[in-house]
Amino acid sequence: MTTKTQRRLRGGMIGLGFMGRHHVGQYEKLPQVELVAIADADPVRLHNKATIEGNIDLPQPKINFAALQAFADGRDLIAQADVDFVDIATPSYLHAEMAVLAAEAGRHILVEKPMALNSADAERMIAAARANNVRLMVAQVVRFWPEYLYLKEVYTSKRLGRLMHAEFIRRGSRPRWSWRKWMSEVEHSGGAPFDLHIHDVDYVHYLLGEPQKITARHIVSPGSTGHDIMTAQFEYPDGLTVAVDGGWYAPARYGFYSAYEAVFEQGIVRYHGGAQPTLTVMRNDTDEVETPSVSGDPYEAEILFFVRALQDGSDPAEQHPPESSLAAVRLIERELASA
Repeated sequence: MTTKTQRRLRGGMIGLGFMGRHHVGQYEKLPQVELVAIADADPVRLHNKATIEGNIDLPQPKINFAALQAFADGRDLIAQADVDFVDIATPSYLHAEMAVLAAEAGRHILVEKPMALNSADAERMIAAARANNVRLMVAQVVRFWPEYLYLKEVYTSKRLGRLMHAEFIRRGSRPRWSWRKWMSEVEHSGGAPFDLHIHDVDYVHYLLGEPQKITARHIVSPGSTGHDIMTAQFEYPDGLTVAVDGGWYAPARYGFYSAYEAVFEQGIVRYHGGAQPTLTVMRNDTDEVETPSVSGDPYEAEILFFVRALQDGSDPAEQHPPESSLAAVRLIERELASA
């Protein structure tokens, strides 16, 4: 009896900035993927001579550029490279254009968050993927984060009873490190609402669905081109309220901070990204504090989920539909309209 060997997927990486470079390292771990092409508008990055910076500590792998077909424009990679899928990690304002082009060329798509900078563009991406029968997934990595997976399990299982209130926080220094400072330009990044705040907005929608009511307050800091600090409250029909707070802060040494606190009928689940342990559970009926053990690389899990779906012919949309990422974009638009 012979075993059929499955062909390796051929991938193209568009964008070699902080997140794109990290994604390359994730693909290099996977025997089922052969990364064959890269694209970046910055010749320094394209020729492996750049120092890559970001807002959190992520490994930035050494890349054997000699083995890859290199393009100065992602559009050319989409049109010319022999790839099954593309991973789009360009500046955010290019996500929709690149995704639509990739769909029209018959390439499956993993695109970094935010899906797009407005709901109309996100709708175009979904329509193009459907029209060309390609898979489209948005890289909302918080959905794969171990502590957030834990919260989803507690909520779904109801083992602490009904969720009554939750707070989500995500804050960081204003990004001064992006290529040509595109992240500081609201027309290119969407500012903190679309770059940072959308992580928690997406997760709340993924966990709880569409809120009945949104109220929000946003602040534009001196020297900024867009909203920097956001506080929103989502209200649900059963009386559940969720506060989502985040933003970019001016001091360069502020660093990065993420947390949540979920208040259930029978206890509280608390996450603090800078603490050890990061995750604690406090039950109403005991003074003991539980410290659940969670682990795993969320970026690896996210990319492996996408790759396995392509390999086995399933659709990543069965668990992570692009429509849910579109919903997060619409929620940000609702926040901005109510602020």
